[in-house]
Amino acid sequence: MLWRYPLPQNIGLEMDRSDGTLISRVTAASPAAEAGLTAGERIEMMDGQAVTSIADMQWVLHGAPDT
Repeated sequence: MLWRYPLPQNIGLEMDRSDGTLISRVTAASPAAEAGLTAGERIEMMDGQAVTSIADMQWVLHGAPDT
């Protein structure tokens, strides 16, 4: 069985490969930029869930409602 999870790039984020909580780049005019995220910030919680890797972020995004 395959699950399709949203990638951080889909919301305009590039995460550091060695530290999955560190934002390395935010795409201009993306949902991430519109939310006020900037490079150098860390994402440690999303929707009340701890985030320690890109996989964790994908899991939370997978469960997020479409807006």
